[in-house]
Amino acid sequence: MFVCTKCDAQYPKWQGRCSECGAWATVEESVKQIAEPGKSTQPQSAAQITTLKDVSNISAQRMSTGIAEYDMVLGGGLVTGSLVLLGGEPGVGKSTLLLQVARELLKTNQHVMYVCGEESPEQIKLRTTRLGFSLEQLQCITATHIEQVIATIVATKPELVIVDSIQTVWTDAAEGVAGGIAQIRACTARLLATAKEHGITIIVVGHVTKEGVVAGPRTLEHAVDVVVYVEGDRHEQMRIIRAYKNRFGPVGDIAVMELTGKGFKPVPDPGVLFLSHKRDIPGTATGAVHEGSRVFFVDVQALVEKSTAHYPKRTVTGYDSNRLQVLLAVLHKHARINLSQHDVFVQLPGGLKTTDPNLDLAVCLALASAYTDISISPSYVAVAEIGLNGYVRPAKHQQVIAREAVQQGFSRIFFGAHAQTTSSIPEIYPITHIQELTTELFGKKR
Repeated sequence: MFVCTKCDAQYPKWQGRCSECGAWATVEESVKQIAEPGKSTQPQSAAQITTLKDVSNISAQRMSTGIAEYDMVLGGGLVTGSLVLLGGEPGVGKSTLLLQVARELLKTNQHVMYVCGEESPEQIKLRTTRLGFSLEQLQCITATHIEQVIATIVATKPELVIVDSIQTVWTDAAEGVAGGIAQIRACTARLLATAKEHGITIIVVGHVTKEGVVAGPRTLEHAVDVVVYVEGDRHEQMRIIRAYKNRFGPVGDIAVMELTGKGFKPVPDPGVLFLSHKRDIPGTATGAVHEGSRVFFVDVQALVEKSTAHYPKRTVTGYDSNRLQVLLAVLHKHARINLSQHDVFVQLPGGLKTTDPNLDLAVCLALASAYTDISISPSYVAVAEIGLNGYVRPAKHQQVIAREAVQQGFSRIFFGAHAQTTSSIPEIYPITHIQELTTELFGKKR
């Protein structure tokens, strides 16, 4: 068969360009031995069966990174003998975050090894000098052959190993060049076995491609123990650290941090980080997003303009574009707000990216405000999911959001009418249908 060395796609014959990833000159011939059905190469004995009552309860041993926000995302710190994937776009601050973790661990006399795959030790020292701290005890190796890297790890036995990045290491046991699917899978499997066998925590850095995935479609996420992404626009200072997988704890909590010239710093009040300074203008509505144990209030910004093209534009930043199409249809059908001939732009400020359905009502109000040119009071917050029939569904974690909204000084909180609300919060206004709210805020039904 013929296999692409970049994305591992298989073809029955050779072709110059891979139709899956679009790369040129990456399809090569590969001969694989296929065993005959019903025949085994070696005789196998039955595996030993163990019931859960015979398994002892052993709590995972964690190691603090020295950064409270990062520890919270990890579920309490790094677990000894785990393999962690830290992903993100180039330039988002992955290496800076790991150098800060290394600095904090070195303060407690723990050994940290840094595998320099992309940068030389001289470049790393320049980076730490620019950040304003010294890592004189940081052990660096420039090897990219995974067997040599693992031999060094086993010989020195550090508490933490940082591989920057997984796309630069390679092994003789796999075909293709470094960064290919086969190489990444083989190297990750070797690092995972080393972490489990010797009880060493390993963090690998994975760069996100333009499609938004790490080194191919879900290549590493199933193999590692923890998957953490650093999100945010590299032209902005705000960064969101989010865990998408954690075998040793819950996922959902996010850390909002600011990337400065001295490294990552926690944001004092992340709950109101995504609120604009001037909100009493048309096209802006305040919603809420519940992430883990935190509530973030977000100013949804919308712009509606008469289109001069045959096909109106639909541009979305930080929100689900398919969900926006659904909400536009709901507004047209049940609120008589026809935006089929208008260009629609929706944006979440501060680099926030979310698919939380609790923002449905705020997005609809922002669109209606931009269409009617009527502003919404900045003391109003709308949190609810909208169904295809126009009815407002109760928001998840509604009581937590309501208490936080009262503490932030919002005078009205629009929720679903059938939700269980706290009677001690008089600011809650139940809404049954989207038409009720648009009629109350923007006049009669159009």
